[in-house]
Amino acid sequence: MDFKRIEIIFLCAFLGLNLFLLFSFQQGRDTVNTGVDLNSVADIETRLKYDKITTEKDVFSDEIVEGYYLSATTTDFKKEMKNDTTQDSQRFVRTQDVVYEEPIKAKQLEKDLTRFKDGNKQLYKGKDYEFFNRPASDNSNMVFSQVFEKIPFYDETSELNIELSKMTKDDLIIETFTQSHLKEIEPLREKQPVISEREAIETLYMSNRIPSESTITDTQLAYTRIFTVRGKNVYIPAWFVWIESSKKNVRVERVNAFSNSVIAPNVPEMKK
Repeated sequence: MDFKRIEIIFLCAFLGLNLFLLFSFQQGRDTVNTGVDLNSVADIETRLKYDKITTEKDVFSDEIVEGYYLSATTTDFKKEMKNDTTQDSQRFVRTQDVVYEEPIKAKQLEKDLTRFKDGNKQLYKGKDYEFFNRPASDNSNMVFSQVFEKIPFYDETSELNIELSKMTKDDLIIETFTQSHLKEIEPLREKQPVISEREAIETLYMSNRIPSESTITDTQLAYTRIFTVRGKNVYIPAWFVWIESSKKNVRVERVNAFSNSVIAPNVPEMKK
């Protein structure tokens, strides 16, 4: 048996295998580097543009503020307003027609509505609410909400919705309002940093929550309820992102501003 020949064959095979592995390793490394450049190095604005996603802002903010875990109790209007005519099924939400004859000027809508809600006795603690500038197609429904240390609530438990109709070309009239309210608002933990607007957009993008050819019309950091325990609501700060599809349908996504995760739409009721 020619052992020398067998040795040469094995040596050639070994060298060939090493060359193949070296080539495969180099090719794989180039692929990984390309992936890093695309997904990590490119900023979110570039990635959105690549997917034909338009935005109202040229650049998303990196500013980081602080927020709380909050607890609050939903105001029971039946107990707080003895002469109120709200039905039993609407203890925590009240809707009333408005007795207010002053016209609301379309050009100074926020100013005139603020004057109305601060001074009208039909409202329960109107001064607790501040204007919430959410995207809207017209001026028929304006929203005010309660605020805790400069961060508003955007939740059905803390809203003042004012319905308006046109009186003239420049004037509007208030038809009805729907009100919910929170009391005993207090922190559950120490204040802590929240994610930036940019991080929230990146999370939604990487979670495939922003479809191609859509438009990000607005963003807002606000408190949202995550669950209710024994009559106490628990709130966290979240980034609200309004997204308009190519078919002009608008939906709102929420990102937990503490954990940087997408929030499911349901709010569970926990009973003990």
